[in-house]
Amino acid sequence: MWRATSLVLAALVILVSTAVSAKPEVNGFVQAQYEDQAGEHSRSLLRTARIGISGDLTENVSAMVQFDAALDPVILDALIKYDLSRYALFTAGQFKIPFGYETSITRFELEAIERSLVVSHLMNNGMSAPYLRDLGLMVTGKYMAFTYDVAVVNGTGYDYTDSTGSANRLLGLGMDNNNAKDVVARVGVGVPMFAGLGFSVYQGEWADNPDRDAWGFYFQIDTGKVVLQYEYIRGKGRLIEGRWQGDKFSGYYLVVGYRIKPYLEPVVKLDKLDPDWDQSYDKLTDMHYGLNFNLERKARLQVFYREGKTGDSYRNHGWLAQVSAKF
Repeated sequence: MWRATSLVLAALVILVSTAVSAKPEVNGFVQAQYEDQAGEHSRSLLRTARIGISGDLTENVSAMVQFDAALDPVILDALIKYDLSRYALFTAGQFKIPFGYETSITRFELEAIERSLVVSHLMNNGMSAPYLRDLGLMVTGKYMAFTYDVAVVNGTGYDYTDSTGSANRLLGLGMDNNNAKDVVARVGVGVPMFAGLGFSVYQGEWADNPDRDAWGFYFQIDTGKVVLQYEYIRGKGRLIEGRWQGDKFSGYYLVVGYRIKPYLEPVVKLDKLDPDWDQSYDKLTDMHYGLNFNLERKARLQVFYREGKTGDSYRNHGWLAQVSAKF
């Protein structure tokens, strides 16, 4: 019932948002994945089936709706933008919040198939599950090589489920659970299509619990041949089964890739997470070794071997293969 209702309502939102657009644009991408995790499971799954429609309502106002039919379906973005100038672009609605690098790119753009341990930890501990999106108001701008993004959001993410298990959602849109608003900001400097450096902060609350905060920095380089990405994130505050636990986590990842040919790219990724740096928990480490086969920037085949450890003990290991295509 929810799936059928959401599809109908999503279609209505898309029609309304583009009704006065002279040239609506349609885009999206799909991803199918195969996992072979030794000793546990072997399976195929549809990871992403995403479609978005955007259009200009006036010279300065535009709208966009995006949903993923592989996720129930769920509305990911539903927003209106007002372009005041290159120094100030206002966005209202549900959008991806401006924190970090790996959270800002799509699954299609990931060099090593999966998001990093610390990013997944951040995204699935009360900030938003499974995507780092929220409802509110955001302003972005650019001056020469410098960019900034500042957002004020509910803080519950797009699909909040309360401690009783009741889902508070309308088309996937999250409901606030306190009177406070969360503030997210990111500043960066970069050369388009070559390199970038950024710093992000998140300050907020969950229900009546303060101190759900995080900060991080990243840099990335893409020379056309060499790809290098590094990101460090540190935060505190975690929601587990409706109960608050004040653990403090940190982690980083390092990705190195080299394009032997435009279509052939070996990639290695080191991925580390300290789930609570106040406690003596074992740190988690994932190593990814793989190949990306890139086709015209529109399709990609990725084949990776992943090896995971908790402390010095093997946690899991196995193969991941994923095919992606966008339009």
